[in-house]
Amino acid sequence: MPDIQSHTEPKAARKAKPRWGIWLQFILVALCLGYVIRNVLELGPMRVWETARQADSTWLALSLLPLVGRFLVWAVKWFLMLRREHRFVWSDIFHLIMVNNFLNLVTPSAKLAGGLFRGFYLAKTCDWPMRRAYGWTLADQISMLLGNLFLFGILALWSGLFLDVKLAGGTLPILGGLLLMGLAALVWGRAHLWRGISRPHIQAKLDRWVPNRFLLESNGETRQWLAPLLGPLLTSGTRGQWFRVEIFLSACSFAMLCLSNALVLKSLGITSAIPLVAVILMLAYFGGTIVGVMGGIGVTEVFLMTLYPLAGIPETAAAAGALLHRASFYLITLSIGSVSFWMKGRALKAAIRSQKAVA
Repeated sequence: MPDIQSHTEPKAARKAKPRWGIWLQFILVALCLGYVIRNVLELGPMRVWETARQADSTWLALSLLPLVGRFLVWAVKWFLMLRREHRFVWSDIFHLIMVNNFLNLVTPSAKLAGGLFRGFYLAKTCDWPMRRAYGWTLADQISMLLGNLFLFGILALWSGLFLDVKLAGGTLPILGGLLLMGLAALVWGRAHLWRGISRPHIQAKLDRWVPNRFLLESNGETRQWLAPLLGPLLTSGTRGQWFRVEIFLSACSFAMLCLSNALVLKSLGITSAIPLVAVILMLAYFGGTIVGVMGGIGVTEVFLMTLYPLAGIPETAAAAGALLHRASFYLITLSIGSVSFWMKGRALKAAIRSQKAVA
Protein backbone atom coordinates (compact mmCIF):
# COMPACT_ATOMS: atom_id res chain seq x y z
CA MET A 1 0.00 0.00 0.00
CA PRO A 2 1.18 3.56 -0.60
CA ASP A 3 2.58 5.41 2.33
CA ILE A 4 -0.18 7.46 3.98
CA GLN A 5 1.92 8.85 6.79
CA SER A 6 2.14 12.25 5.13
CA HIS A 7 -1.68 12.55 5.28
CA THR A 8 -2.24 11.32 8.82
CA GLU A 9 0.61 13.25 10.39
CA PRO A 10 -0.43 16.53 12.04
CA LYS A 11 0.31 19.64 9.99
CA ALA A 12 2.34 21.19 12.79
CA ALA A 13 4.60 18.14 12.95
CA ARG A 14 5.07 18.16 9.18
CA LYS A 15 6.13 21.81 9.28
CA ALA A 16 8.47 21.30 12.21
CA LYS A 17 10.66 18.73 10.48
CA PRO A 18 12.13 20.95 7.77
CA ARG A 19 12.59 23.75 10.30
CA TRP A 20 14.66 21.45 12.50
CA GLY A 21 16.64 20.40 9.45
CA ILE A 22 17.32 24.02 8.53
CA TRP A 23 18.40 24.90 12.06
CA LEU A 24 20.70 21.88 12.19
CA GLN A 25 22.35 23.01 8.97
CA PHE A 26 22.90 26.51 10.35
CA ILE A 27 24.34 25.03 13.55
CA LEU A 28 26.65 22.75 11.56
CA VAL A 29 27.84 25.67 9.42
CA ALA A 30 28.50 27.69 12.57
CA LEU A 31 30.45 24.81 14.16
CA CYS A 32 32.56 24.27 11.06
CA LEU A 33 33.28 27.96 10.67
CA GLY A 34 34.13 28.07 14.36
CA TYR A 35 36.63 25.25 13.81
CA VAL A 36 38.17 27.11 10.87
CA ILE A 37 38.50 30.27 12.99
CA ARG A 38 39.99 28.32 15.88
CA ASN A 39 42.47 26.66 13.55
CA VAL A 40 43.53 30.03 12.13
CA LEU A 41 43.86 31.47 15.65
CA GLU A 42 46.07 28.55 16.73
CA LEU A 43 48.30 28.97 13.68
CA GLY A 44 48.38 32.73 14.15
CA PRO A 45 46.12 35.00 12.08
CA MET A 46 49.05 37.22 11.04
CA ARG A 47 51.07 34.20 9.86
CA VAL A 48 48.15 32.94 7.77
CA TRP A 49 47.50 36.45 6.44
CA GLU A 50 51.14 37.00 5.52
CA THR A 51 51.25 33.64 3.74
CA ALA A 52 48.11 34.50 1.77
CA ARG A 53 49.31 38.04 1.05
CA GLN A 54 52.56 36.76 -0.44
CA ALA A 55 50.67 34.66 -3.00
CA ASP A 56 51.76 35.32 -6.58
CA SER A 57 48.99 37.50 -8.03
CA THR A 58 49.46 36.14 -11.57
CA TRP A 59 48.93 32.49 -10.57
CA LEU A 60 46.08 33.52 -8.28
CA ALA A 61 44.34 35.39 -11.09
CA LEU A 62 44.87 32.45 -13.45
CA SER A 63 43.15 30.17 -10.91
CA LEU A 64 39.87 31.98 -11.63
CA LEU A 65 39.83 30.83 -15.25
CA PRO A 66 39.42 27.08 -14.53
CA LEU A 67 36.72 27.97 -11.99
CA VAL A 68 34.69 29.57 -14.77
CA GLY A 69 35.74 26.66 -16.99
CA ARG A 70 34.16 24.24 -14.52
CA PHE A 71 30.75 25.79 -15.06
CA LEU A 72 31.27 26.13 -18.82
CA VAL A 73 32.06 22.42 -19.20
CA TRP A 74 29.16 21.56 -16.88
CA ALA A 75 26.81 23.61 -19.06
CA VAL A 76 28.09 21.90 -22.23
CA LYS A 77 27.46 18.53 -20.61
CA TRP A 78 23.87 19.30 -19.59
CA PHE A 79 23.19 21.00 -22.93
CA LEU A 80 24.25 17.86 -24.82
CA MET A 81 22.04 15.76 -22.56
CA LEU A 82 18.98 17.97 -23.00
CA ARG A 83 19.50 18.28 -26.76
CA ARG A 84 18.44 14.65 -27.12
CA GLU A 85 14.95 15.73 -26.04
CA HIS A 86 14.50 19.40 -26.92
CA ARG A 87 16.19 22.35 -28.68
CA PHE A 88 17.85 24.73 -26.25
CA VAL A 89 20.10 27.76 -26.44
CA TRP A 90 23.44 26.96 -24.78
CA SER A 91 23.66 30.30 -22.96
CA ASP A 92 20.34 29.58 -21.24
CA ILE A 93 21.73 26.29 -19.96
CA PHE A 94 24.89 27.99 -18.71
CA HIS A 95 22.85 30.53 -16.75
CA LEU A 96 20.71 27.75 -15.27
CA ILE A 97 23.87 25.97 -14.11
CA MET A 98 25.04 29.19 -12.45
CA VAL A 99 21.63 29.69 -10.82
CA ASN A 100 21.81 26.11 -9.55
CA ASN A 101 25.15 26.70 -7.83
CA PHE A 102 24.15 30.15 -6.57
CA LEU A 103 20.98 28.88 -4.89
CA ASN A 104 22.71 25.82 -3.45
CA LEU A 105 25.30 28.12 -1.91
CA VAL A 106 22.97 30.70 -0.35
CA THR A 107 20.09 28.46 0.80
CA PRO A 108 20.04 25.79 3.55
CA SER A 109 18.42 23.24 1.24
CA ALA A 110 20.97 20.39 1.14
CA LYS A 111 21.67 21.38 -2.50
CA LEU A 112 18.02 20.94 -3.51
CA ALA A 113 17.02 24.54 -4.24
CA GLY A 114 19.10 24.81 -7.42
CA GLY A 115 17.76 21.57 -8.84
CA LEU A 116 14.16 22.48 -8.05
CA PHE A 117 14.57 25.87 -9.73
CA ARG A 118 16.01 24.24 -12.84
CA GLY A 119 13.20 21.70 -12.95
CA PHE A 120 10.52 24.36 -12.47
CA TYR A 121 12.13 26.55 -15.13
CA LEU A 122 12.17 23.72 -17.69
CA ALA A 123 8.58 22.79 -16.82
CA LYS A 124 7.31 26.33 -17.40
CA THR A 125 9.42 27.32 -20.41
CA CYS A 126 9.16 23.97 -22.25
CA ASP A 127 5.61 23.18 -21.13
CA TRP A 128 6.79 19.89 -19.63
CA PRO A 129 5.26 18.06 -16.66
CA MET A 130 7.32 18.77 -13.55
CA ARG A 131 8.25 15.10 -13.20
CA ARG A 132 9.77 15.08 -16.67
CA ALA A 133 11.56 18.41 -16.17
CA TYR A 134 12.97 17.44 -12.79
CA GLY A 135 14.01 14.08 -14.25
CA TRP A 136 16.49 15.88 -16.50
CA THR A 137 17.77 17.88 -13.55
CA LEU A 138 18.13 14.73 -11.49
CA ALA A 139 19.97 13.04 -14.37
CA ASP A 140 22.42 15.95 -14.44
CA GLN A 141 22.98 15.82 -10.68
CA ILE A 142 23.53 12.06 -10.53
CA SER A 143 25.76 12.03 -13.61
CA MET A 144 27.88 14.80 -12.06
CA LEU A 145 28.37 12.56 -9.04
CA LEU A 146 29.27 9.59 -11.25
CA GLY A 147 31.75 11.71 -13.20
CA ASN A 148 33.33 12.92 -9.97
CA LEU A 149 33.68 9.32 -8.78
CA PHE A 150 35.25 8.40 -12.14
CA LEU A 151 37.85 11.15 -11.77
CA PHE A 152 38.42 10.27 -8.12
CA GLY A 153 38.93 6.61 -9.05
CA ILE A 154 41.60 7.48 -11.62
CA LEU A 155 43.41 9.91 -9.31
CA ALA A 156 43.20 7.59 -6.30
CA LEU A 157 44.57 4.69 -8.32
CA TRP A 158 47.44 6.84 -9.66
CA SER A 159 48.27 8.40 -6.29
CA GLY A 160 48.15 5.08 -4.48
CA LEU A 161 50.36 3.27 -7.00
CA PHE A 162 52.96 5.92 -7.84
CA LEU A 163 53.13 8.26 -4.86
CA ASP A 164 54.15 7.83 -1.24
CA VAL A 165 50.71 8.42 0.26
CA LYS A 166 49.66 8.29 3.91
CA LEU A 167 46.04 8.99 3.04
CA ALA A 168 43.38 6.33 3.76
CA GLY A 169 45.92 3.90 5.23
CA GLY A 170 47.32 2.91 1.84
CA THR A 171 43.95 1.77 0.52
CA LEU A 172 43.69 4.44 -2.19
CA PRO A 173 44.57 2.16 -5.14
CA ILE A 174 42.08 -0.45 -3.94
CA LEU A 175 39.35 2.17 -3.53
CA GLY A 176 40.16 3.67 -6.92
CA GLY A 177 40.11 0.30 -8.65
CA LEU A 178 36.80 -0.69 -7.08
CA LEU A 179 35.21 2.61 -8.11
CA LEU A 180 36.34 2.25 -11.70
CA MET A 181 35.12 -1.34 -11.90
CA GLY A 182 31.78 -0.33 -10.40
CA LEU A 183 31.36 2.50 -12.90
CA ALA A 184 32.30 0.22 -15.80
CA ALA A 185 29.64 -2.23 -14.66
CA LEU A 186 27.10 0.60 -14.46
CA VAL A 187 27.92 1.81 -17.98
CA TRP A 188 27.56 -1.66 -19.44
CA GLY A 189 24.59 -2.65 -17.30
CA ARG A 190 22.54 0.56 -17.39
CA ALA A 191 19.89 -0.90 -19.71
CA HIS A 192 19.57 -4.01 -17.54
CA LEU A 193 19.22 -1.83 -14.44
CA TRP A 194 16.40 0.12 -16.06
CA ARG A 195 14.57 -3.03 -17.15
CA GLY A 196 14.92 -4.38 -13.63
CA ILE A 197 13.55 -1.42 -11.70
CA SER A 198 10.77 -0.71 -14.25
CA ARG A 199 9.15 -4.11 -13.72
CA PRO A 200 5.64 -3.72 -12.27
CA HIS A 201 6.34 -5.57 -9.01
CA ILE A 202 9.54 -3.55 -8.43
CA GLN A 203 7.76 -0.27 -9.10
CA ALA A 204 4.99 -1.33 -6.73
CA LYS A 205 7.61 -1.73 -4.00
CA LEU A 206 9.13 1.65 -4.85
CA ASP A 207 5.67 3.25 -4.69
CA ARG A 208 5.55 2.44 -0.98
CA TRP A 209 8.28 5.02 -0.39
CA VAL A 210 6.51 7.77 -2.33
CA PRO A 211 4.03 9.99 -0.41
CA ASN A 212 0.49 10.01 -1.74
CA ARG A 213 0.67 13.67 -2.76
CA PHE A 214 3.35 12.69 -5.29
CA LEU A 215 2.01 9.24 -6.16
CA LEU A 216 -1.69 9.89 -6.77
CA GLU A 217 -3.41 11.98 -9.43
CA SER A 218 -6.31 14.27 -8.46
CA ASN A 219 -8.77 11.53 -9.45
CA GLY A 220 -7.07 9.02 -7.12
CA GLU A 221 -5.31 7.03 -9.85
CA THR A 222 -1.65 6.14 -9.44
CA ARG A 223 0.48 8.42 -11.58
CA GLN A 224 3.42 7.10 -13.57
CA TRP A 225 6.44 8.72 -11.97
CA LEU A 226 9.33 6.30 -12.51
CA ALA A 227 9.82 6.70 -16.27
CA PRO A 228 9.80 10.52 -16.40
CA LEU A 229 11.93 10.81 -13.27
CA LEU A 230 14.61 8.18 -13.94
CA GLY A 231 14.26 7.72 -17.70
CA PRO A 232 16.58 10.65 -18.59
CA LEU A 233 19.35 9.06 -16.52
CA LEU A 234 18.90 5.40 -17.41
CA THR A 235 17.46 5.40 -20.94
CA SER A 236 18.73 8.56 -22.64
CA GLY A 237 21.52 8.17 -25.19
CA THR A 238 23.59 5.18 -26.26
CA ARG A 239 26.14 3.56 -23.98
CA GLY A 240 28.94 5.49 -25.69
CA GLN A 241 27.08 8.80 -25.47
CA TRP A 242 26.32 8.21 -21.81
CA PHE A 243 29.98 7.62 -21.01
CA ARG A 244 31.33 10.49 -23.14
CA VAL A 245 28.78 13.09 -22.04
CA GLU A 246 27.34 12.18 -18.66
CA ILE A 247 30.46 10.69 -17.07
CA PHE A 248 33.52 11.98 -18.96
CA LEU A 249 32.41 15.60 -19.25
CA SER A 250 31.32 15.58 -15.60
CA ALA A 251 34.82 14.40 -14.70
CA CYS A 252 36.31 17.16 -16.87
CA SER A 253 34.18 19.72 -15.06
CA PHE A 254 35.53 18.68 -11.67
CA ALA A 255 39.03 18.49 -13.12
CA MET A 256 38.71 22.23 -13.79
CA LEU A 257 38.08 22.74 -10.07
CA CYS A 258 41.16 20.66 -9.25
CA LEU A 259 43.24 22.72 -11.69
CA SER A 260 42.04 25.93 -10.08
CA ASN A 261 43.02 24.61 -6.67
CA ALA A 262 46.45 23.57 -7.97
CA LEU A 263 47.02 27.10 -9.32
CA VAL A 264 46.10 28.60 -5.95
CA LEU A 265 48.65 26.36 -4.25
CA LYS A 266 51.17 27.21 -7.00
CA SER A 267 50.69 30.89 -6.15
CA LEU A 268 51.80 30.05 -2.60
CA GLY A 269 54.90 28.25 -3.84
CA ILE A 270 53.56 24.77 -3.05
CA THR A 271 54.68 22.04 -5.45
CA SER A 272 53.00 18.96 -3.98
CA ALA A 273 51.91 16.24 -6.43
CA ILE A 274 48.84 17.48 -8.27
CA PRO A 275 47.02 14.09 -8.35
CA LEU A 276 47.29 13.74 -4.57
CA VAL A 277 46.20 17.33 -3.96
CA ALA A 278 43.27 16.73 -6.33
CA VAL A 279 42.27 13.62 -4.35
CA ILE A 280 42.29 15.72 -1.17
CA LEU A 281 40.21 18.42 -2.84
CA MET A 282 37.67 15.86 -4.02
CA LEU A 283 37.42 14.32 -0.55
CA ALA A 284 36.80 17.80 0.88
CA TYR A 285 34.03 18.52 -1.62
CA PHE A 286 32.51 15.07 -1.13
CA GLY A 287 32.46 15.81 2.60
CA GLY A 288 30.61 19.07 2.02
CA THR A 289 28.12 17.32 -0.25
CA ILE A 290 27.47 14.39 2.09
CA VAL A 291 26.92 16.63 5.11
CA GLY A 292 24.54 18.65 2.95
CA VAL A 293 25.13 22.15 4.29
CA MET A 294 24.91 25.35 2.24
CA GLY A 295 27.32 24.82 -0.64
CA GLY A 296 29.71 23.00 1.69
CA ILE A 297 30.42 26.27 3.57
CA GLY A 298 32.76 25.57 6.47
CA VAL A 299 32.78 21.81 5.95
CA THR A 300 34.91 21.91 2.81
CA GLU A 301 37.36 24.32 4.44
CA VAL A 302 37.68 22.03 7.47
CA PHE A 303 38.47 19.02 5.26
CA LEU A 304 41.01 20.97 3.21
CA MET A 305 42.84 22.31 6.28
CA THR A 306 42.89 18.84 7.83
CA LEU A 307 43.94 16.85 4.76
CA TYR A 308 46.34 19.23 3.00
CA PRO A 309 49.17 18.49 5.48
CA LEU A 310 48.96 14.81 4.44
CA ALA A 311 50.28 15.95 1.05
CA GLY A 312 53.27 17.59 2.73
CA ILE A 313 51.77 21.08 2.77
CA PRO A 314 52.71 23.14 5.86
CA GLU A 315 49.74 23.90 8.11
CA THR A 316 49.93 27.67 7.63
CA ALA A 317 50.06 27.31 3.85
CA ALA A 318 47.27 24.73 4.04
CA ALA A 319 45.02 27.22 5.85
CA ALA A 320 45.92 30.04 3.45
CA GLY A 321 45.44 27.81 0.40
CA ALA A 322 42.07 26.50 1.58
CA LEU A 323 40.76 30.00 2.32
CA LEU A 324 42.03 31.49 -0.95
CA HIS A 325 40.59 28.64 -3.03
CA ARG A 326 37.20 28.79 -1.37
CA ALA A 327 37.12 32.59 -1.52
CA SER A 328 37.69 32.36 -5.28
CA PHE A 329 34.90 29.78 -5.56
CA TYR A 330 32.49 32.00 -3.61
CA LEU A 331 33.47 35.03 -5.70
CA ILE A 332 32.72 33.36 -9.03
CA THR A 333 29.56 31.60 -7.84
CA LEU A 334 28.04 34.64 -6.16
CA SER A 335 28.96 37.21 -8.80
CA ILE A 336 27.98 35.31 -11.96
CA GLY A 337 25.29 33.28 -10.20
CA SER A 338 23.42 36.31 -8.87
CA VAL A 339 23.29 37.88 -12.35
CA SER A 340 22.10 34.57 -13.82
CA PHE A 341 19.45 34.26 -11.10
CA TRP A 342 18.14 37.74 -11.93
CA MET A 343 18.04 36.96 -15.66
CA LYS A 344 16.43 33.53 -15.39
CA GLY A 345 14.06 34.74 -12.68
CA ARG A 346 12.71 37.37 -15.07
CA ALA A 347 12.43 34.81 -17.88
CA LEU A 348 10.58 32.43 -15.55
CA LYS A 349 8.10 35.11 -14.50
CA ALA A 350 7.48 35.95 -18.16
CA ALA A 351 6.83 32.29 -18.96
CA ILE A 352 4.37 31.99 -16.06
CA ARG A 353 2.52 35.15 -17.16
CA SER A 354 2.35 33.82 -20.71
CA GLN A 355 0.88 30.53 -19.56
CA LYS A 356 -1.73 32.33 -17.47
CA ALA A 357 -2.66 34.55 -20.40
CA VAL A 358 -3.17 31.51 -22.65
CA ALA A 359 -5.22 29.77 -19.97
